[in-house]
Amino acid sequence: MILASPAFYFSWHLIHRESIVNCVLRSVTGTLRIVPFMGMFYGSFALLLPFVTGALMQHRGQTFEEAKGNSMMGSLLCGFVFMEALIELRGCGVAYSQLRPMHFIIFMPALVGRLAAGVLTQYNKIGEEFVSVVPEEWAAAEAPAWQRALARVAKTACIDAQFFTTLVGTSVFQHVLNAVTFIALTKGKAGGAREIGSYLAKGLGGTYLSGLLQLLNTVGMRFAFVGVWNWCSSQPLIYPAMDAAIQEMQAAELGTGAGKGGSGGVDAA
Repeated sequence: MILASPAFYFSWHLIHRESIVNCVLRSVTGTLRIVPFMGMFYGSFALLLPFVTGALMQHRGQTFEEAKGNSMMGSLLCGFVFMEALIELRGCGVAYSQLRPMHFIIFMPALVGRLAAGVLTQYNKIGEEFVSVVPEEWAAAEAPAWQRALARVAKTACIDAQFFTTLVGTSVFQHVLNAVTFIALTKGKAGGAREIGSYLAKGLGGTYLSGLLQLLNTVGMRFAFVGVWNWCSSQPLIYPAMDAAIQEMQAAELGTGAGKGGSGGVDAA
């Protein structure tokens, strides 16, 4: 996240008509501003999620796949989402003095939606086998050349259904987040629901065409980020050391079980 932040803040200011120099400077200052928050955010997640996941599996009988998604969502909704909101607002340059309760009332649901479409979607697919969005028969030797070309592109870029879920979902919610952030940044506490609605409908130019173009700019802002993120989440997990340790533990458990079974048979006899 720290590595991706400069690109995010650069593109955020770029689609809001800042100069290249300002975009570069604010990408750096925004990233530096969120470092303490990110340390607390991901450090707390790393410590908390394994315990929550284990508790759901042990006491609620959930599978690991169910528990890991539920633990992520539960942890986000129990306070972490507020920290994420501060990270995004502060990174874009919004000061504490510019914020008002109305901003958070609109910002928080949109942020939860973006996290659900992005973080949870990508988190839950990690370790699963990649399934291309292109039909399998398109990769066959007898398929037309254009179908084989699309199949190769989709496989190379790891374009699956989750890519489009993440791109469209996060773009729509990001558009709302951009509206709140921009109004808070430019108008401070004087900016309310009316100004935010105007941004959503009419963008920066005050027309519906401008609003549509602003939304498309947001889609473009998310496209490269989501593409890289989705590609990384689609890669197989290969941990030789961990796999060897797990195999040793399983072998030890099987050996112990065999020993118990043998002694039980002798006692019974």
